[in-house]
Amino acid sequence: MWSLEYSIEAERDFELIFDYLFAVYSDLGEHPDEALEHAAGRIRELRLSIGRLAETPHIGTL
Repeated sequence: MWSLEYSIEAERDFELIFDYLFAVYSDLGEHPDEALEHAAGRIRELRLSIGRLAETPHIGTL
């Protein structure tokens, strides 16, 4: 079974993406609590999608 490890830089990217999403959702008029949950949910979805790569490590190779 394969495992996935994020680099320090990747973890920082997740933080920056979260900050950006929170700001956008807030600017679009969401209450801060809603914007926080919305941004966190998107980051969770992103991590789950990336995690699926570990389930198919040889996809597209012979």
